[in-house]
Amino acid sequence: MAGNKGLGLLLAGGAALVLMGGKKKKRSKSSGSSSSPTSPAYEPAGSDVIPTTPPPTPKKDKKPDAAPYPINSSASDQVLSDYASNPSAFESEHNVYDGDAIADAIYMLAQPDCPKKLSRNNSRHRLCIGEWMRIRSRVDQIAANKQSSGSQGVTVIEPFPADSNNWLGMYAADPELFGENYGLGRYAGGDSVTEFIYRQAQPHCPETLDKNDPAHQLCIQEYLRIRDEVFRIIQESD
Repeated sequence: MAGNKGLGLLLAGGAALVLMGGKKKKRSKSSGSSSSPTSPAYEPAGSDVIPTTPPPTPKKDKKPDAAPYPINSSASDQVLSDYASNPSAFESEHNVYDGDAIADAIYMLAQPDCPKKLSRNNSRHRLCIGEWMRIRSRVDQIAANKQSSGSQGVTVIEPFPADSNNWLGMYAADPELFGENYGLGRYAGGDSVTEFIYRQAQPHCPETLDKNDPAHQLCIQEYLRIRDEVFRIIQESD
């Protein structure tokens, strides 16, 4: 295995990342969330939930007095909190990188009782539309906070997930052959494989990661992502 010095990254039992102690600081890298849409609030240009062009007004509601769809603001707040705590991981997991798409993803996760497509012409949608707009506003606030923290002079080291994915793809194709080819052993453990792929794919990231150093935060996230994928591959190949 390349670089037997080790990352100093593994907890007792080889099950998790060891990061140099202390209270975790807020990550400082800004995200690519878009600014507030300039179109009317109920017609954000990039949203899949609320189309740009609303459907024509129906001649008559079938149930004009029907109650609106219920919303759960607490559920939205929980997902928003998860996003705010680690925006890059959320964006990568859900493949969303602009404000409207991020709001769509949070809305879909938090409001399963609301329609997936919203129309301002349907009176039952009014609470769900309001909740989407509240989520969208909070996404912009989170983006603004990240940009502010990113201007504090900290240079965050950027990993290259595509390079990690290439190595993970080779490992997934044949884990045993991968271990043999790269000197890890035919039945290499997940932590050894994670460490190897991290070093090969992210040589510009620190070997020893410190959660108290804001510059390390994205490399820490990438290491953990690699580890999750490696153990998923091992589990599926058993």
